[in-house]
Amino acid sequence: MELDDLFSVRNLFWLGNYSAALDEAQQLVPGTDRESIDRDVFVYRCYIAQGKGEKVISSVVESASTDILAVKLFAQYMTQPQQR
Repeated sequence: MELDDLFSVRNLFWLGNYSAALDEAQQLVPGTDRESIDRDVFVYRCYIAQGKGEKVISSVVESASTDILAVKLFAQYMTQPQQR
């Protein structure tokens, strides 16, 4: 693995190219649990940015890591404006 496998995913995400970021993230093979969590966070954030927050809410289980649960809360915030 290279030094920062998520560099291109992060770059594409911050540029707003969410589809390409998703494609890149799905091709990555994480070497550690931390890399897997970081990749999943960017995948879920891409879905939220594309307006697919419900997909994130239904995919994340309560036993997920704190990072991913935080993204789930963000998805709930973005998709349910009446509960803000």
